[in-house]
Amino acid sequence: MKPIPSILISSSNILPERISGTGDQLSRLKPDQVVEATVVKQVSTRRARLMLQGKTVTAKTFTPLQEGETLRLQVSRAGSQPVFKLLGKTAGELIRAFARSWNASGRGGPFDLLFKDLNAFRAAGTGQAIEQAESRLSPVLQLLKSAALRPGHIDADHLRQWVQRSGLTWEHQLKSAVFDPSSVDPSKMQQMSGRDLKALSMTLMETLKADDAAVFRLLGDFVDGLQHLQLINRHGMEHLGRLVLPLPFMQGDETLFGQMLVDGGGNENRQKSGENRWVRVALLLEMTQLGHLRADVSVLDREISATLTVGSEDTQSFVNRHLSKFRDSLQRHGYHVTSLGCNVLPSEQLAAMSLVDQVITCPEGLLNIVV
Repeated sequence: MKPIPSILISSSNILPERISGTGDQLSRLKPDQVVEATVVKQVSTRRARLMLQGKTVTAKTFTPLQEGETLRLQVSRAGSQPVFKLLGKTAGELIRAFARSWNASGRGGPFDLLFKDLNAFRAAGTGQAIEQAESRLSPVLQLLKSAALRPGHIDADHLRQWVQRSGLTWEHQLKSAVFDPSSVDPSKMQQMSGRDLKALSMTLMETLKADDAAVFRLLGDFVDGLQHLQLINRHGMEHLGRLVLPLPFMQGDETLFGQMLVDGGGNENRQKSGENRWVRVALLLEMTQLGHLRADVSVLDREISATLTVGSEDTQSFVNRHLSKFRDSLQRHGYHVTSLGCNVLPSEQLAAMSLVDQVITCPEGLLNIVV
């Protein structure tokens, strides 16, 4: 019998919102009855528009769905406000759904989505509502921008600070604090949560009033997106030794997002001694002068190879003129450069590229529990 390496627990509930004109059709449904619905649009990470019983219904969902997808739903609670359970989703499908949701939001995933949702709210809201929403979201936006990377000032300390504040390691920080008696102090815990995007967002959600439903939804979608990102990376680390991180960059007053993939190999590579263990890093960036750029770097002991991919021959010529300086810099830091080059890929292909799919796999033995 094969061991089960991972268990993915997810909610299968689909909760329709009250919409006039659908009550009669939905109230006629019987407990345990199975119906089909078509996904018209994924509105956010927690809401989708469905064609159900001949009517368009907006529903709360705990699993990202794909537009055009046909769902099989079972009535778990009948009545004027029924509750459905989603049938037939496997663990692999859930992980791929999380990845599709990330890619649809942009390279920054939930971070990109937060800005897009806020911009959509600005376009649709009134002056007072917009001002109130921006005031409520200000602590989160300020923390995100303060942790963002600045071109020309990127080093290991800046990356480490971003990872610590991104919300992706909050549970790990919380676990460490619980086992450190000196950290279990209300004021210290409050300071710690104020420096973490996930903890800060959840704290703000607890303080919101009923008239802040829009802001509550924005933060809820953001937190859900962070949790999906954590699941993707946990899956990638356990099965491939890979993880992918959104990278925020400040360009003037604008926040842009790139991605970084870290590939430490599977268990076989990780069990090797340090000098025999290789590491691969891939970066997707949008630069002010160079445009979209991909960098692939492989390191084995002190040997390094790197390939840059840019969107035009003019940019390639510019990069090639500076490769010798890059090589010299690497050698000064003690690396032996085995290869260094620059390729061209159509700009539109680079712009649409994502590293998320490279951490997705569907191994045997992954158990999915829906509740």
